[in-house]
Amino acid sequence: MNAKTAGIIAVANSSGTNIVSELLASFVTTVSNIPGEKISTVAGYTQPPVDARANPVLIEQARLLGKQIVSHLV
Repeated sequence: MNAKTAGIIAVANSSGTNIVSELLASFVTTVSNIPGEKISTVAGYTQPPVDARANPVLIEQARLLGKQIVSHLV
């Protein structure tokens, strides 16, 4: 089964999430042939470094990312 969509979550403590997201999206497009418009990304910062699962804002963004991915499938 070929992938039709992908999601990327990038978490950092100060900067760099945009670069990481772009690089990962480029990689996913290259290895899977998923078009860029079908790759959803979410990025967040946590300061000081903590478990991202304990950050309710990041959890909500991840839930929204899941909904975006599903919307690409229908």
